[in-house]
Amino acid sequence: MRYALYIAAALSLGSCTNGIDLDEVFYDSLLNDNNSKIWVVNSFVVDGVDVASPILVDKNIIVFHANKAVNMLPMRGIGSSNPKRGRYILDSKNRELVIDFGDSQWDLDISYITEDSIYFSTKKKVENKFGFQIIPFPEL
Repeated sequence: MRYALYIAAALSLGSCTNGIDLDEVFYDSLLNDNNSKIWVVNSFVVDGVDVASPILVDKNIIVFHANKAVNMLPMRGIGSSNPKRGRYILDSKNRELVIDFGDSQWDLDISYITEDSIYFSTKKKVENKFGFQIIPFPEL
């Protein structure tokens, strides 16, 4: 009797996905919410060491705009210094992000996405490997 229940459960769960095509996930608005979105660089890991400050006001922020522009600056520099400006390309299918600041280009993989953070890491072929986690700018 017990085996019959397991077989019935397996058949019913297996039949739930038969004939149903799954849609691809597009991350187009993930970074910018179809406008502009401010993120905090919560951790920045270089050679296994997190070099980001544990103090919120000493962290960097990164702003992704819907027009594919990106700005990065220290939180303490808001209003007093110019941000590092660039452009970005997000490839949802390959889970890749390229950020071009002009003087440097970051070719990144999207390592993971959670409800409240995204982690990017450099591609495996890059000499200077790093990774960073961004979280939404906290409400004040």
